[in-house]
Amino acid sequence: MRKFYQGLALAAFAAALCLPVSVRAAEAQSTQQAAAQSTQQKEAATDVKAGQEVTENGVVFKVYESKKGDGSLLFYAERFSAEQSGKAVELSIPDSIMGTAVEGVSMKAFQNQKQLKKVTFGKNVKSIGESAFEGCTGLEELRLPDGLESLYNRSFADCTGIKSVVLPESLNQMDGGVFANCTGLQEIKLPEKLSVVGGFNGCTGLKSVTIPQGAVCIETYAFAECSSLETVIFPENCKVNDIRSHAFANDSKLTGIKLPDTLELLGETAFGACSSLTEITVPEKLTYIHNMTF
Repeated sequence: MRKFYQGLALAAFAAALCLPVSVRAAEAQSTQQAAAQSTQQKEAATDVKAGQEVTENGVVFKVYESKKGDGSLLFYAERFSAEQSGKAVELSIPDSIMGTAVEGVSMKAFQNQKQLKKVTFGKNVKSIGESAFEGCTGLEELRLPDGLESLYNRSFADCTGIKSVVLPESLNQMDGGVFANCTGLQEIKLPEKLSVVGGFNGCTGLKSVTIPQGAVCIETYAFAECSSLETVIFPENCKVNDIRSHAFANDSKLTGIKLPDTLELLGETAFGACSSLTEITVPEKLTYIHNMTF
């Protein structure tokens, strides 16, 4: 039996030796190219310095030190180049530049670029800064990356062309007014683990919203001035204990609402000027209702 296995091994070795020279050469070349590419990426990453700016495909990116405090560096999208500002209709943010990850979009980076219609985000983008795309009224197509963690104040405010938004499950921070006055917005899907919900004030096209399972707070002005909002659903086993001031103020088409059993606080004018509101179910656990809640 041992001789049989030895024979098989020798046969395999002989077959390998009999491979055409061109095949073996191609395999060797492919391995060398992969190694060279890896080396080039590492060398490029070591050349990156904090404060450095790089322009790629008409977009200026800037290097920042990571907040982790470990000395690592990352790129943020800063703005369109002078040649592309006011002209570019599409924006594509890559996964990385010079071997360094592109992890965010800076404050006011593309504010008021009204001609912009489509944005594609790389897989490493984790944060989108304050007013980053505010006033991009031509923006129609928006797909947020799966790894996104933070949306800062008014990052997409006044983007009146956006009709629907699906927020990724990775999102854990959403500041006030993120989608404020996005009057074309008709549908939203909130991540189930988002604990503080807000940022949709003035979305006059929004008709229905389902509060996520993990939410504990409805932020100030969260859905205020949503004049088409008819339905607000708090799911069973919802954890919301605080609905803050003006959260649903001036939602004139809201006719009825069942508040969650976990609710403890109802803030000032939380449902103020909801002129069609005729039915509301209040939980026994509620301990504080401001005298101007309704």
